[in-house]
Amino acid sequence: MVDAYVNALQTGNNGYSPSYGLPDLRAAIAQDERRKGWPAKQDDIYVCHGVTEALQVIFAATLEEGDIVLAPGPHYPPYLAYPQMFGAATLEYKLKPMTIGNWTSTILNQK
Repeated sequence: MVDAYVNALQTGNNGYSPSYGLPDLRAAIAQDERRKGWPAKQDDIYVCHGVTEALQVIFAATLEEGDIVLAPGPHYPPYLAYPQMFGAATLEYKLKPMTIGNWTSTILNQK
């Protein structure tokens, strides 16, 4: 680890990466997606540092005033706050034990 740190300092590779992710990483992800049959280009790829950041990016890009977002509960509090930041309402539904694979009926049957 010390060697990697020293190398990063010596090569100047120790700053922030680009917001969308390192170009080589984005190119590799796009290539892997194309191998799976998806028509991905490097410019289509946005690398996030976790699901919370990814959700915020997705909500910012897709939500409009008046949209409604369903959020399973229990949940991490930002999962309700982020949609509201972009003008959407949130509707929480409770997850029930032993409903894996049957979540649709769980949502529809809740009051």
